[in-house]
Amino acid sequence: MKEDVEKHGLQLLGISIGFLAGLLLVTIGFFKTLIVLLFTLLGYVISQSWNEDVSIRTVIYRLINKGEN
Repeated sequence: MKEDVEKHGLQLLGISIGFLAGLLLVTIGFFKTLIVLLFTLLGYVISQSWNEDVSIRTVIYRLINKGEN
């Protein structure tokens, strides 16, 4: 079981996030779900800023330009 989780961890995470998003859409609606996702992203950015001791602007820049090299 542990090997399966290690091998397919990202797939399980994706399934869990999709399930949670679908559940939120059905229970609270589209726009309230967008607000929840916005606050979740904001919380991620702020915590990443504190953990790395960099500005919020730097964290957002890294998120936006992550795919570019």
